[in-house]
Amino acid sequence: MNHTYPPHPNPLPPGEREAEATCMNLTRQLIQAHLVSGDMTPGAEISLRIDQTLSQDATGTLSYLQFEAIGVPRVQTQLSVSYVD
Repeated sequence: MNHTYPPHPNPLPPGEREAEATCMNLTRQLIQAHLVSGDMTPGAEISLRIDQTLSQDATGTLSYLQFEAIGVPRVQTQLSVSYVD
């Protein structure tokens, strides 16, 4: 199940992109790398691409049942793990 996402269109040229990334904390780097829409202005609404999910016990099962009920045929992330104890 290999799913590749199109690269995020970054308006900065490669040299400036690395320079900008070194000035940002880890949270900002992760948000920028997964930003689908919106801008990184505090308080602004954004959409993010999710690569991985981890669910557990009852909440995970409830989530899977809800996805099944709305017709989602399969996971949409690169990796989804469920921990059931």
